[in-house]
Amino acid sequence: MSSGRHDLGLRITPFEKLYDLDAVVELERDDTPFVREAEESRAQQLATLFQHDYFADYWGFREPPFVRVPGPQRRAWWAQHLRTHNSHPTDVRRSGPAIHVPQWLAAVLRTNWEGSLADILADLGQYGPDVLLARGVLHWFAAAEVAAARTAAADAVAHLQEPNELDFPEFRTALFTFAALHPQAHAELRRLYALIPDDLPAGAHPPTPRSPVVWLTVADALALPTPAERREFARRTNAKAPGLRMLLPWLISTGTAGLSIADRYQLPEGFMHERAQAITGPAQVSYMLRQLGHDTGRQAWQWLAEHLDAVLAADLSTAEVEEVVPLLRLASPAWRAAAPRTGACGPALAQVETEESLPLADPPAWWQAAAQRLPKAQELPFPLAALPPLRVDGRRLAAAEVAQLVQALRAKNRHPLVTAVREHVDAVELDDFATTLLLLWLAPNPSAKQAWLMTGAGWLGGDKFVAALAPRIRWWPSAQRFQRAVTALTALHHVGSARALSELADITKNMKTASVKRRAAEILTELAAARGLSPDELEDQLVPDGGLDASGRRRFSYGARQFVSYLTDAYKVVARQLAADGQPQGKELTGLPDPLASDDADRAWEAKSEFAAFKKLLTGTVRTQKQRFARFMVEGRRWRGEDFAAHIATHVVLRHVLRGLVWGVWDGEELTATARLDADGQLVDAADEAVAVAGREVSVVHPLQLTRADRQTWAGVLADYELAPSFKQLTHPTATLPAGQDPQLPTAPVEPRKLVAAAKKFGWEAAPPADGGYYHLHAWPSRLLGVTVVLVHSPGLAAWSVKESEPQTLSALFVVPGTPPLRQLPHTPPADAVAWSQVPATLVSEVLATLAAL
Repeated sequence: MSSGRHDLGLRITPFEKLYDLDAVVELERDDTPFVREAEESRAQQLATLFQHDYFADYWGFREPPFVRVPGPQRRAWWAQHLRTHNSHPTDVRRSGPAIHVPQWLAAVLRTNWEGSLADILADLGQYGPDVLLARGVLHWFAAAEVAAARTAAADAVAHLQEPNELDFPEFRTALFTFAALHPQAHAELRRLYALIPDDLPAGAHPPTPRSPVVWLTVADALALPTPAERREFARRTNAKAPGLRMLLPWLISTGTAGLSIADRYQLPEGFMHERAQAITGPAQVSYMLRQLGHDTGRQAWQWLAEHLDAVLAADLSTAEVEEVVPLLRLASPAWRAAAPRTGACGPALAQVETEESLPLADPPAWWQAAAQRLPKAQELPFPLAALPPLRVDGRRLAAAEVAQLVQALRAKNRHPLVTAVREHVDAVELDDFATTLLLLWLAPNPSAKQAWLMTGAGWLGGDKFVAALAPRIRWWPSAQRFQRAVTALTALHHVGSARALSELADITKNMKTASVKRRAAEILTELAAARGLSPDELEDQLVPDGGLDASGRRRFSYGARQFVSYLTDAYKVVARQLAADGQPQGKELTGLPDPLASDDADRAWEAKSEFAAFKKLLTGTVRTQKQRFARFMVEGRRWRGEDFAAHIATHVVLRHVLRGLVWGVWDGEELTATARLDADGQLVDAADEAVAVAGREVSVVHPLQLTRADRQTWAGVLADYELAPSFKQLTHPTATLPAGQDPQLPTAPVEPRKLVAAAKKFGWEAAPPADGGYYHLHAWPSRLLGVTVVLVHSPGLAAWSVKESEPQTLSALFVVPGTPPLRQLPHTPPADAVAWSQVPATLVSEVLATLAAL
């Protein structure tokens, strides 16, 4: 692997180079005459003002305004120019936004470069790391003045003690001043850094002259001797990623060693512009790919298109290569012809050339018949040439037909052309087309008005499309993209595959965002009703098997080497290499290894990618099913014996996950037998005799439904077979209410973390926060039982931080009929509240167990 793949390709000013303690730079004065009109014209050409939000504007520059130290008139003019501009000059509500400029430029403009060396050090020392710029002007001063400054800096740090929050700003300034004047004094610098305690407050923004907050950031590590030590300091102190203005200085001083920290930032547009201008190498590519679909996606797309050589040289994963293929399709034929075929993108380039060599197809008769009454065309945010080809009878559809197909996706209901295309075009090609369409819509910060590109793509998509969309649905709410996540559920609905519906089911169980969960549940209910099923029955049929064979294994091939993957008894996904005789050998692996020289590289990397997706799918499936069946135990859900045999006992994943449980067999309301699942998916009793289920019902038995002797017997049987339950069943906490009594709430206030922990453990859901960001109730909704248990507490939990919440007084506990949205639940018992005597004992037991945990 060449070092070029990890090259940042920095294009930075002489000022910025000085943030690297190893760099030797001598700054020059700019003595050219200052002409206001010329400077104004130059500023218009160089500077762009970006608005990040209502309170902050960011200056970006096409090229740096200075590469030499400007004179006082020029500095004053630029300071005034940058300070007085405003993205909302007529908005009287704003007293003035914060105006941000690159860190080096802020330091240059506030410094009196005509003063003494002591004056320059003092001006730059307003924020410690900026003092490093002074190293570039030491040659301006007489040796005696420099020597005096060095002596003063050494004296200032000689007696420094461990800093606290109050004196850290002075400590920081003294440390960086010493580093600027004694950059090779490594031992002393290390001694000073050793004084900094691990528990200083760490924040995401450096202090400024106006706001000298004592937040420790990784930028405070810049005076350490090596990049590795700077990174280790960030780890030791838990310092946060550098403030936006210090991001580039951090990367300049650490190189690729600092990327993992710097890349945590979702940059505002202005700083993204600065990063895109300054970093041009292959090490930037993965970061830019991650920005596609964010507010800065358009800038990231443009950067990738302009730096295709860096894209080719980057060390990309299989998934990342797929994201850059549309860019390769749009590249000029001359560039593609000259591009090397080595590296991760080599096969993708060959793929694009193969696509272009396909002969064009004339529109077939079925196409002409179906391509009628198309929705009105809309300008697309990407060229159609970026999409993969679709073949009919071995020939590629022409651009005009592709445009018609995309146009048909705007229809509210599936257009006849879409139906016809699904019948005549290979499903794998359609899935690839739909996935690319989704990614191209997302790339430049997508418009909600064109969300039909996502939902319409669902008509064509398959499992690849689902795999690309589902993680984004789970992530978007955290980025405040709530409506986009809700809309994306329609795309999954349109796909309609078992994988898509399984993702919908998982979202109803594990998403925290109420609007997304509610819409997913509505879609599943609609689909289930259309099939004559309940939502739970539909979900039983949607559990993915991940490609496991009947024995619960899946093979992955590297050509020369073969691996087999399976679920362990602890429900973990692992793999082992196969010996020549086909038997597993060696230790269990949590991931497939990198290929060896003897392996087929293409097959190996494809297998690694497939295993990663397989592991993620299977891990999520196991988690969801454990949660489902634990809840079914409390709700008392029963399966007809035939349905249990068809969808539960014989399912390769469920059989493994549920084999450590005890099942009840019911004839009406009589528990006639208890059993476990054997290796073949048959129910057998404690004596290993088969238990018939035809004409009966089956449930996950609740410990309340077993005698003490039954529980002891089954605990012994499961232990003998070394079968660990996937959740607590026989030892699950139980309690009962005395006849005629209601649950009694604790009178003492409950610690917030204890309340949240107990609620999570026993399956309660928190209501959405009300105005002010506090929520005042937890609920245990049961669609199966048709009731919701409500627990009200005050003064309310802070949605942003449980630690900042006050102890909670439990003020009400009651049951309401149905499962209304959590936001609509009452805070006092309604007139139609369900009597506790009418609530199933298993659910009452869960409520009492929750209260006991408090």
